[in-house]
Amino acid sequence: MQDLDVSWKAHLALNVTQICHCLKIEKGDISLYLTDHDRPLLFLEDGYFPDENLTIAPAKFYRNLRDDQFEISSFIDDNGLSYDLIEADHLQDAQFYLYQVNWGKPDEYNLLKIGVVGDVYLEAAHVKLAMHGIAKPLEKRHNRLLQEKCDAQFAGDRCNIDTELAIYHKLGQVSLLKTTHSFEIELPSGVDSGYFDGGSLEWQSGENINVGAEKLRIMRQFKLSDCIHSIILYRTAKYPIALEDELKLTVGCDKSFATCRDRFANSAEFRGFDQMPGKAFKFTYPQRISPENLV
Repeated sequence: MQDLDVSWKAHLALNVTQICHCLKIEKGDISLYLTDHDRPLLFLEDGYFPDENLTIAPAKFYRNLRDDQFEISSFIDDNGLSYDLIEADHLQDAQFYLYQVNWGKPDEYNLLKIGVVGDVYLEAAHVKLAMHGIAKPLEKRHNRLLQEKCDAQFAGDRCNIDTELAIYHKLGQVSLLKTTHSFEIELPSGVDSGYFDGGSLEWQSGENINVGAEKLRIMRQFKLSDCIHSIILYRTAKYPIALEDELKLTVGCDKSFATCRDRFANSAEFRGFDQMPGKAFKFTYPQRISPENLV
């Protein structure tokens, strides 16, 4: 609980006030000072730049460790939230201080919020910042998490699998349309069911080839015959799928040790703890008729 100055309390109780917000964002040697007042403001020996587009959503306050997130938005401005700051990553994970200030007497103020800047969203010239409370850094993972599944990014540096190798992708052609996100495809023989589960799909022809580098995630792949497979996607393609559209399927990984060992022969690079007892072990109990107790 902050102890507010008597004169500041009296001003806040007035029907007509001179209140504005001052936002300070700092990361390393970079500092940004913005205010929603219509003129420059000298506050705590720092000059705050007026941003008429600065919009501050109501902040939430919790008495526990819940993340009291709120949002700040504005438009790109060379003197404020600029492209250079965003591209240089000077905003995400930066520390921020949000003050409520009497612009007529800047020595009357109170600190509304302190925390860290989260994700930065940019749409055309409109920018939004997700602001998090001081408890947010407690959620950040600093070391490895003990779990059965592999925690390495598939095909990343810690995985060492090169998905560009021919054995990890296949070219095919749509042979039958079912729904907006499922169809049958003709692939070379020898591909087993589930080989592309969790993998990705890239269009090589048809309307969707103009989408660019977008990859659709594959939910399930079933083998119907030697060369015909059924594909189910997590979401629909941007444009309608047509018969004979060509595509490239890239193998997926479910992060289990068995898949790492059997499909990729990469068990030496497995980044999980496959010997950890699972749920089945944790909830078992001795039984008289179990095979282990009949010896």
